[in-house]
Amino acid sequence: MCFYVSKDSVNWTLIDSVETNKPGESHEVSISKFEATFYEIKPEKYKYAKMIAKNFGPMPAWHEGRGHPTFIFIDEFEVK
Repeated sequence: MCFYVSKDSVNWTLIDSVETNKPGESHEVSISKFEATFYEIKPEKYKYAKMIAKNFGPMPAWHEGRGHPTFIFIDEFEVK
């Protein structure tokens, strides 16, 4: 997943890209916290933040929902 910041919501600066490394075959619900750090951009005030996360495609063959679309659920997005 990638994290971006912007001052105008038109021009975006990538601040970090994070690998999720979630297990491929798991039947359990999991909750993860991913953190982005932006050491390489100069400290400025930004008004907007966004995250882009991509799912891995249809449900795999081992899953009971095989062939159906997968979903990503984002419950919280915190900016400090």
